[in-house]
Amino acid sequence: MRLLRLAEEWAGGPVEPRNLLPIDVRIVAEQLLGLKYDEREELREDSTDPGRRVVVGKLDRETKTITVSGRQSKAARRYAGAHEIGHYEMHPQLVNLHEKPIEGGQQRAVSLPIEREAQEFAAEFLMPDKLVRELFYERFGRAMGPADIDENVAHYLSVGRHLVPSQVRAMEPVDRAKLFANATTFWGVHFPSMTEGFGVSCEAMAYRLFELGLVK
Repeated sequence: MRLLRLAEEWAGGPVEPRNLLPIDVRIVAEQLLGLKYDEREELREDSTDPGRRVVVGKLDRETKTITVSGRQSKAARRYAGAHEIGHYEMHPQLVNLHEKPIEGGQQRAVSLPIEREAQEFAAEFLMPDKLVRELFYERFGRAMGPADIDENVAHYLSVGRHLVPSQVRAMEPVDRAKLFANATTFWGVHFPSMTEGFGVSCEAMAYRLFELGLVK
């Protein structure tokens, strides 16, 4: 992991991978890839057409610049930046790209293969498989499916909502995963939510938990 090696160079010694969370998209772009990374309040297609559409991410390979729109949540800006890094790393044929990437699990709705690849890259980049599993098991002990939802589990997952086990079991897996993504306490132990720890949206974290088989 190049980011880990860079962090260890800066620290002058070993660095625990989890201490890199949430992964700093700007540092990766600028320090590891040698790109310019910019955020602008409003970002539009490069065109003289006054009706040119607003976009959330741009990649200009000629100037080695990634630009993301500041008119998004912090989590969405990070996802857009990671998405553009994915294009830069995997798709050398793309020289000048303006787009509105779809965040999180909605990547299934993206039809172009290169867009799906960039979405998958962003998910793996911001939510590395090993770290997601490690932190999930620390918080919840094991992968969770409908059969694991008893009164105690439902209580910790539905603070403020007062859901009963049957309601949680009946949820679609991704909706159930959102409860785990946002949970901040389990069996009396308090911790940052998975969403907060990885710096992503609840939806993105939930789909990652589902895809990794951590919530079924």
